[in-house]
Amino acid sequence: MELYYKYQNQFKHGDLIEFASNSLIGKTIRFFTKKEVNHTSGVVLMSLVEDHEIRRYIWEADEEGFHSTYLSDVVKNYNGKVYWLQLKEEYDNYRLQMIKEALTLDNKPYDYISLIRNALKPVRLNSKNVFCSEAWHLALQKVGLLSTDFNNGYALRPGEFDRTCLYNSPIRIH
Repeated sequence: MELYYKYQNQFKHGDLIEFASNSLIGKTIRFFTKKEVNHTSGVVLMSLVEDHEIRRYIWEADEEGFHSTYLSDVVKNYNGKVYWLQLKEEYDNYRLQMIKEALTLDNKPYDYISLIRNALKPVRLNSKNVFCSEAWHLALQKVGLLSTDFNNGYALRPGEFDRTCLYNSPIRIH
């Protein structure tokens, strides 16, 4: 957790957290996509009580649908590597709107079919059901940071957000 604590106070709305799981599913996804990570989530800062400590959450799509989780809880128990992608400073004005757009996906069902198809080849961007990186691609598109034809209309996979040129290089935090 030392690396996580070193950077945690720098996390902001709209930054990405990407994971490289040591699980069979994580390794399989990375095998097919040829990327270093297999899961993407976005940072949301919240305080549940006024004048209380700000907590760092991630909004992620997994078998529970699109939902929030305490980031520190995920990192603490994570079996694998975790990376932070900081949204470049020139896009700071988009952060809050990105979160608002991502929250419109709250409780959307997980897109198992696209996840499986995505392992073999990219799938079309769709907001009906979402997988992890697709949710954050949609948020970036809805705020105007990515055009609708970016990536030819195909959803970004975990590990492909460097192609947007919106984020700094990944920093390992676990």
